[in-house]
Amino acid sequence: MFRRAIALLALMLVTYPLVAEIGTIDIVPASTILVPYFEVDLDAGGRNTLIGLQNASATAILLNVTLWTDYGVPTRSFNIYMTGYDQETIDLRSVFQGAVPITASDGQDPTDTISPQGWFSQDINFASCTGLLGSSSQWENTVETETVQAAHRGEPWAEAGGNCIGRDHGDELLRGFVTIDAVNQCRSGPPSVPGYFTNVYGRQNTMLGDYAIVDGDGRMYSDTAVHLESDFIPMDYSFYGHLDGNFVEPLPTAWATTFMRDRTDLDYLRHPQSVPAAFPCGSTPAGFPLAERQAVAIDRSGTVTSLPTELLPWAAGSTLVDDAGAPKIGWLFLNLNPSAMDLQQSWVRPRTRPEALPETTPFGFAIPAVQIATPSSSDPNPVIP
Repeated sequence: MFRRAIALLALMLVTYPLVAEIGTIDIVPASTILVPYFEVDLDAGGRNTLIGLQNASATAILLNVTLWTDYGVPTRSFNIYMTGYDQETIDLRSVFQGAVPITASDGQDPTDTISPQGWFSQDINFASCTGLLGSSSQWENTVETETVQAAHRGEPWAEAGGNCIGRDHGDELLRGFVTIDAVNQCRSGPPSVPGYFTNVYGRQNTMLGDYAIVDGDGRMYSDTAVHLESDFIPMDYSFYGHLDGNFVEPLPTAWATTFMRDRTDLDYLRHPQSVPAAFPCGSTPAGFPLAERQAVAIDRSGTVTSLPTELLPWAAGSTLVDDAGAPKIGWLFLNLNPSAMDLQQSWVRPRTRPEALPETTPFGFAIPAVQIATPSSSDPNPVIP
């Protein structure tokens, strides 16, 4: 209890914006946390992604964590319970090895030994979690664990008849993105399940999140996760609009960011406008690779250089800015809409190794890209002439 009381005090000392603007992605308590890209090496000491979650409210919450491939197909979901002002860490390597974080609501943990209750925290019972929470056995068996691993490596997926739902990059890394939703019942399945947003999604804007990608050589890049608020008023564009969840705010459509050629990786999410069907391994699903309306690099003199039209081609991925025609240092303008007539939500995060530091340095930094346009902007589809 003392540890939770200290954590509560730390949260109370943090200052957050007093006003949240629905439709503009800002760092405020949200009902959905998005980790736009992850990489996981199953070998100990390899690359891994860690996710940190905080409940910014005294009210207890139940979360549904969903893993998606880099083509935007959900593979598995599991639940996490958080008491008021609670904190939790998700180690994705452990998750892919079959061990999800062990939490429990009051009904599965009446003595508060698994999910302790702080002095000012609510602890309630979610009856639907009986038999699920309280252990790491939300994965059914070893076969299921190996099946999910294969799906995120771009290998044949048994549940799709041996077809694929992810891209095989040839390096054994597991890739994709993660969504974490506030929900009102356990074992709800991914957001693509019919009725999810009618019967399951919680609309509680109380979560905060961050994540870190840790390289095998010790280099770590950490960043704030994407905080998506929900509203009770339907939106024309929504992050979950393609799944009938039209009350979760949308991602932007155009970006600007600084870069260093050969030293900046662009981690990105191209919003899945639909969930792709499984496809024959070795090919790509319909609609991929994705093109951008405009991707240009601009140097210090203002010279504009066009970059490849399929710079960020998958639903989630990471691209090294290494085009020989790009300046050594400058900034990028990225309009990630498919065309002048079509909008597509996106998220971009650069990871850069400073040139002054050697290749083996354990330090790197992630400077947030600037949101240039959103679906609700006066010009949601801007270009540089």
